[in-house]
Amino acid sequence: MVEQNYQYLTEALAKLGFGDVLNDELQRRMNMGTKQFEIKAQTSTENERVLYALKFEKKDGDLYFLNTIRGTLSKENQQPITHDFFLYKQKGYNVQEMKNMLEGRAVYKMFRREGQDVGRWTRIDFNVKDERGNNQIRSYYDNQTNFNLVVELSKLPVVNMSQEEKEGLIRALRNGELANVTVRQNGSRERMCIEATPQLGSLVLYNVNMEKVSLNNNRIQVLKEEQGAEQKLPDTTKRMMEAQENGQTQQQQAKRRVG
Repeated sequence: MVEQNYQYLTEALAKLGFGDVLNDELQRRMNMGTKQFEIKAQTSTENERVLYALKFEKKDGDLYFLNTIRGTLSKENQQPITHDFFLYKQKGYNVQEMKNMLEGRAVYKMFRREGQDVGRWTRIDFNVKDERGNNQIRSYYDNQTNFNLVVELSKLPVVNMSQEEKEGLIRALRNGELANVTVRQNGSRERMCIEATPQLGSLVLYNVNMEKVSLNNNRIQVLKEEQGAEQKLPDTTKRMMEAQENGQTQQQQAKRRVG
């Protein structure tokens, strides 16, 4: 049973992007038999570090489960950003997706809901905390938002790309990446980065200086940072967010009544 549990967890870790680097420590901690334990891992570059704290707990007798991964993004001269990512049946966001969400970008996942495949963009709202003190998660379902990645990409004057390159671009954006593209403007080519922003119902573009830009009438314009971006959300998205918040409030009230 212990060996099967260990194998189950190592397979889950591999799918989450940790490979096999944690396997020896996992086995050592499992052999100690404590009810709970934590294993830490990190990725780092010259200017930033992401620390992952994986929290395991023994349930159902002698079986261990990975319940939560706490991600902490630290950048030079900036306050660290932390968020708890919860897992369902040992499945959740992988290492790169968690980092991208800590950067503030949205990630797209397909899942089963009432017997049907449903697509959902998810991002972290660092301005709102839930009842646990964790950052609020915002979700944008395909059938509840007017954001369509493929349609938005078709609006950009992207230099000819092969089908394979287009599919790679879509995968990167769905993973929450800042993706590189080349756009054609006024007879010349401009290298840019794009980001999927379902909360705004559009793509956001950045020039080589990482300034937000707008492509209007075949002219590139740098955009000033604006306050109150949430006020510009599409009406469909606003209604979805309000319904989600109302549903959470009702669930919290029901829990209080039960308690």
